[in-house]
Amino acid sequence: MSRPRLTRRSTLLLVFGFFLAIVTYDYVSYHSRYKTAVGVAQAHGALVGSLLGWPLGRECRITFDQPIDRDVIAELAVLNSLTSRHWVGVAFNYEMTDADLQHARDTLPECHVFRVDPP
Repeated sequence: MSRPRLTRRSTLLLVFGFFLAIVTYDYVSYHSRYKTAVGVAQAHGALVGSLLGWPLGRECRITFDQPIDRDVIAELAVLNSLTSRHWVGVAFNYEMTDADLQHARDTLPECHVFRVDPP
C-alpha cells in the first residue's frame, strides 16, 4: 500500500497555513494583552498615549494627573506584562511623596516610573 506524497504545492499551502495561524494568534494576543492592561490604567483616570504597534511593539506612556492610592498602584502591576514587547512609562503628574514613588517603582519594576516635577 502506497502513501500519497505531498506535492510541492500542498506543502507550501501547509506551511503558509501554519504561518498564518501563528501570525493571527500573535496579533490577537498582542492586542488583547495591551487592551486589558491599558484598560486597568484608564479605569483609574490615566491618560494613555502610544507610538507604533503590532508587530514591533509600542512606546506607551501612561500619565496620572490626579492622585491614586497604593491599592490602585497594586492593580497596575498588570502593566509589567507588557514590557516584554513594549516600552512602558508611567508618569505621576502630581505631588507625591518619595515613599509613594518608591512603592510605585517596586510594584512596577519592569516599567519606567517617574514623577513629573512642576517647572
